[in-house]
Amino acid sequence: MVSDGKQRVDLAVLSIVGRLCFSKPQKLTFGQIYRELVRAYSSAPAIHVCVATVDTLVREGLLISTRVLEPDQSFPYTQHIISGLTEIGAAYSLAERLRRCVDRAARGYSLCGSDR
Repeated sequence: MVSDGKQRVDLAVLSIVGRLCFSKPQKLTFGQIYRELVRAYSSAPAIHVCVATVDTLVREGLLISTRVLEPDQSFPYTQHIISGLTEIGAAYSLAERLRRCVDRAARGYSLCGSDR
């Protein structure tokens, strides 16, 4: 999984895609996912880190990519159109959230803390 210092970019992406696609099926561009990362974190990782994370999550079978956009000189990275989490991706995301809650509880914090 991709990590950028203290932040787990992979978990953030899975959480964002799960939240945005939970109530109604939709197709997400990388720009939509990155915008949510910027909103959720005071210091979002660099774009190339996030693009690599999305690509890795697709290759590992955790995100559903409906297609890959044609290369563009203005944005020279692989861009997937994401339609949601795979069952494995959803299970992994849930397991990590539960693990973080248990870790927080063990340190004396509230059991249901923030996803950040």
